[in-house]
Amino acid sequence: MTEQPSNTSPQTTGEQAQVSTDRAFVVALGKGLRILEAFTPESIWLGNAEIAERTGIPKPTVSRFSKALIASGHLYYSPDRRQYRLGVGALTLGYAGRAGNSVTDVVRGYLQRLADDFNVHAALVGRDKTNAIHLEVCHSTNTLMTLQLEIGSRIPLAGTASGHALLARVPEQERKFLYGYLARRHGKLWDKLEPLVAKSIDEIAKSGFTSSTHGWQSDINGVSVPIVAEGESPVLAICCGGPSRHLTPKKMAIIGERLVKDAAKIMEALSKRTSD
Repeated sequence: MTEQPSNTSPQTTGEQAQVSTDRAFVVALGKGLRILEAFTPESIWLGNAEIAERTGIPKPTVSRFSKALIASGHLYYSPDRRQYRLGVGALTLGYAGRAGNSVTDVVRGYLQRLADDFNVHAALVGRDKTNAIHLEVCHSTNTLMTLQLEIGSRIPLAGTASGHALLARVPEQERKFLYGYLARRHGKLWDKLEPLVAKSIDEIAKSGFTSSTHGWQSDINGVSVPIVAEGESPVLAICCGGPSRHLTPKKMAIIGERLVKDAAKIMEALSKRTSD
């Protein structure tokens, strides 16, 4: 039986119009956020074409949204460069987020001691789509042989100790969902990366930490431990990294044991803050 066309007016009701408007707003907001997220500590200045390539948003749309973000103070445009950089509005949000983040306050001291005691790069990371994003970073005051990664730097989830530590504490159903995105991102390489993720999850279950050799860069090693504190919904991880010639498997095992102890202290401190 063929469904008969409705005799109602093609105009939407007030409620339907509101839903449509909300949906359009959410889509627009998502595009604006994707444009802002295209900027990294390694890519401070970007043009429309570069933003379009990184976000998948058409270049004319990027141009239109960038003008709105300039007007709101979230982007700054240099006529000489013909490129954009994050504006004061975006920086203000970042500073406000860090200032109100009890996790970074608690973790910072532990990270600096790790960096100095082992002459490594030490960081607190969280998940940003298929990347691990650095939320707090400490470098050794004793050596220059640390990684050139700062707050806001991103490294891949798959193939890195910090990324694997984050995946290990993500609920299994969510992890399987993420695997689909990781497979699309890495293509044929995912067949080699997925067993490494599984191995890291087993390592964390047994010893509390995981390590990677020649991960996101061929000469970089890392070791990491996940953090899931009561009352803190995001899964985070603390990690140490450095050149492979400096961060040997034996040294990573020592650091891993230290990370497990520090993570327990951090989670206890965060739980106390939540209960106060």
